[in-house]
Amino acid sequence: MRKIIDLFSVLTLLLTSCNLNEPLDYCNIAVTVGNTSLGFYEFESRLERLESGMEPDPQNLGETTNMRTPYNESILEKLNGLLGNEESDAIIKAAIAYLEFDIDFTKNPKASEIFKVVGDAKTFEEASVGLEPLGHYLNSIYDERAGLWTTNSS
Repeated sequence: MRKIIDLFSVLTLLLTSCNLNEPLDYCNIAVTVGNTSLGFYEFESRLERLESGMEPDPQNLGETTNMRTPYNESILEKLNGLLGNEESDAIIKAAIAYLEFDIDFTKNPKASEIFKVVGDAKTFEEASVGLEPLGHYLNSIYDERAGLWTTNSS
């Protein structure tokens, strides 16, 4: 009988320890952020393709990025719930900051204008002319993004 109780205790301990979040689990969730927070990336990627001379078909970038926003917000909630582990808090906080940046960018009405201009542009010149009135906003976004890397990399 004692052996059965000991075996049951070991199995319970093993199953319980497998359910605990290890730092690697936190890291994997944080890395997921890079794969889901694509609003800013979609804009930059399309602009780079236009600049390289590609002539991609028009694309509704706003719709594409807005469809991911609810999922990104759910990931953000999960990340906030993971805070409190000394070994993983730094990467979780960096992931939260980047995801918040991307969600805020995607939801901003000026970003909708950017998505429309870049998504409809057939050439880099066309995109540049369309983005000219939004230059101040774009500069502030790039400054904010650079601040994320500076703040979270030190």
